[in-house]
Order: sequence, then C-alpha cells, then structure tokens
Amino acid sequence: MLRFLDTRLEEMLGALLLAVMVTIAFVNVVVRYCTPFSFAWTEELTINFFVWIVLLGSARSFRDGSHLGMSILYDALPKSLRFCCYLLSMALCLGFFGALAWTGWL
Repeated sequence: MLRFLDTRLEEMLGALLLAVMVTIAFVNVVVRYCTPFSFAWTEELTINFFVWIVLLGSARSFRDGSHLGMSILYDALPKSLRFCCYLLSMALCLGFFGALAWTGWL
C-alpha cells in the first residue's frame, strides 16, 4: 500500500482535485443560470485547486525526470561537466522551491 501511495499519490490527489473542481464549477454555472444567486467562493476555490494540480504535476514530473527541457547543450558537454550542470540545476530547483515555500508560508 505504501509503495502504491509513493508512486501514485500525486495522480490520485490531482484526479480528486480535478473532479471537485469540475463539480464546483458545474454547480456554480447551474445555480447562476437557474437562480438569481451565484456562489462567489467557487471561483477562488477553483483557481486554488488548479494551482495545486499544477504543483502536483510538477512534483511528479520532477521526481520522474520527465520535465520538458532543452538538452542540446547538456548533451554536448563532457561527462564531468554534465554532472556539474546537473548539480547546478538541482541547486537552482531546490532554491526555487524553497523560495516558493517561504513566500507561501508568509
């Protein structure tokens, strides 16, 4: 069970958030056109869920190494410089995610 969660947690959370997001948007559209009321909070919740889906997808592709990238320069480098380039890219990614976490915390 833990191995399944380790490999599929992002997909399951993303699918759940997408289903909730679609349901909330659909209910808001039906209520808006069938009644004079509208749920103001649904747009905010939908946007926040979409951001979480993007972050979950980024985490998944980061873990699998399947991010879209330009590798022509990386492929042209010798093996020792490739490793340095890899370390630099990991440090930059960790710095970015750390800054993202810090601003999110604030």
